[in-house]
Amino acid sequence: MRIIKRIIVYLIILIIMGGVILLSGSDLFGKKEKPEKPHTTEVNVTEATTVVDKAVVTETPSTESQDIVASGSDAENTPDGISKMMEMGTEETTEEIAVFDYKEVPAYSGMPYVTVNDNEPFFTEEEMKTENTFLEFSELDSLGRVGVASSCLNKTMMPTEPRGEIGDIKPSGWHTIKYEGYIADRYLYNRCHLIGYQLCGDNSDIRNFMTGTRSFNVDGMEPFENQVAEFIKNTNYNVLYRVTPVFEDNNLVASGVLLEAVSLESGIKPKKERELCFSVFVYNVQENIEIDYATGDSKVINSHISKTNHDCDYIVNKKSKKFHKPDCDSVKDMEDRNKTYFTGDREKLIEEGYKPCKRCDP
Repeated sequence: MRIIKRIIVYLIILIIMGGVILLSGSDLFGKKEKPEKPHTTEVNVTEATTVVDKAVVTETPSTESQDIVASGSDAENTPDGISKMMEMGTEETTEEIAVFDYKEVPAYSGMPYVTVNDNEPFFTEEEMKTENTFLEFSELDSLGRVGVASSCLNKTMMPTEPRGEIGDIKPSGWHTIKYEGYIADRYLYNRCHLIGYQLCGDNSDIRNFMTGTRSFNVDGMEPFENQVAEFIKNTNYNVLYRVTPVFEDNNLVASGVLLEAVSLESGIKPKKERELCFSVFVYNVQENIEIDYATGDSKVINSHISKTNHDCDYIVNKKSKKFHKPDCDSVKDMEDRNKTYFTGDREKLIEEGYKPCKRCDP
């Protein structure tokens, strides 16, 4: 019996020890599995990040979104910061564009042209960024009239040969008519290039020709064309150049043109600070001749300006750029082709670049 009791005790002890070992083994196995759990989590995070990356690549934001993201910061994402960004965007994209209004051009008073918009051309900031040369003419309208002619000029566009004949070209309102004793070369009308031959080399495109008076061509357009040509030759800069004819109602002859030019030298400068810059309206008129702009017909009139009396206020020498009193001795030595009769204030002449004669002190 004693032996049997001992055996039972030993068995109980073994069972208890086995249970303890089993419990301890369970804890050990758990410790071995714990490293696997973080490993599994890391794999999932990596996979999630890859999915996000793919989504970003697939759904590429617009340029505007990229700009916002690229410039984003805590400060900029506040209401005040966003307002400032909007204001900045408005300043960068909004430009006050002045518009030419023919109604603001003063009536002809004896001078071949008048400055417009404080002598600043109406080119936009985008147009001022032009780098390549070009030459563009508008198509003729239903009445056969020319439109705006635009260009970016440089030395390579200038012709190397003398201008050919243009007698076959007949712009809207054209008449071949002469006035002996009133006009230097007798003919009232010239076939006037919008963009001069010496600037662009064009001598045959009907879209580049308008009916203009001798005074309009020689006294109004030509001096500015010469100025631009000399500037390009001396500097080799590009020049934005535009001519806008103004036809009132259904008139076949233009009342004049808006002539604009600005140099495109390197560096960012306001237009008026550039080496070449002007904006003028050139009148399509002829002294002592009345023009019917609707048809191009004309006739001599008894003008308030004449060569036999001194009803005008001043006599202007277009060559010397000086103005005189009508009875000034210098007027006697002035060639008729350089003489213009002006009625109006002397301040207007000074604004246009003319200087008073020192002899008569007008």
